[in-house]
Amino acid sequence: MKRKGTIYKEMHNHGRRSSGSQDGNRSSMSRVRGVGMQRRYGYRWVAEIYFQRKRYRCRSYDYKKVKTWLDQMRDRFSD
Repeated sequence: MKRKGTIYKEMHNHGRRSSGSQDGNRSSMSRVRGVGMQRRYGYRWVAEIYFQRKRYRCRSYDYKKVKTWLDQMRDRFSD
């Protein structure tokens, strides 16, 4: 049996800090000149596959990486 999986885009913020951080971690807010602080969002690719009632996921900004992972998992779990 050939397994199926799905690939979709997921919105996320770039961190949890509400203001710039001193330790170099990303911030979900950025200062825009003339506007002030604005939330920053981005998108990443997510691949999911279910096998024996367990969900396996891979997240990445690179679509090729996610697609390759999903193909490998489908081959791994094929009956």
